[in-house]
Amino acid sequence: MRINLCKSPEYYNKISKIYDNLYFDEQFEKILVVKRFLRNRKYEICLDAGCGTGISNIPLLEVCKKIFNLDYSKNMLYKSRTKNIRNLILGAIEYLPLKHKIFDFVISLSVIHDLKYFNIGIHEIFRVLKPKGEAVISFREEFVEKYDVEDFLKKIFTILSKEKCRKEILYMLKKNV
Repeated sequence: MRINLCKSPEYYNKISKIYDNLYFDEQFEKILVVKRFLRNRKYEICLDAGCGTGISNIPLLEVCKKIFNLDYSKNMLYKSRTKNIRNLILGAIEYLPLKHKIFDFVISLSVIHDLKYFNIGIHEIFRVLKPKGEAVISFREEFVEKYDVEDFLKKIFTILSKEKCRKEILYMLKKNV
């Protein structure tokens, strides 16, 4: 089965060596928002869906006992490994190679808006979350407005919090089941 993604794994394979130089500051600002969302929460099993070079592991290490890191770029996963990040999974968010209802928390920053079918990616995150599991997902602001993402999210999640950071909107979500 071929999954049609907007930005190919090859694109991220090419920029993996310079990704942190290009995007660390922007991603770290989002991480500060995520840390406010998470406050004093504690989770057993977490997924960083679209982990890239592992920048999101910073807040997850404080709240998760075990973190799984998924990306569809081999080179991004390799870069994560050089930072001593483990439990790496090669795969696409639109077809998560994971069992149903296994994660207490999923984070996906700056990823879903790059998928060809964002709704499939969101449904996959919903699928792998345990009942009453939580997630943080971010989208580019223009994407949220163009595709009415918030109405889509409300159909399967409760929106616990929402905040703008740079050119993205971050949603803290709770599974409705």
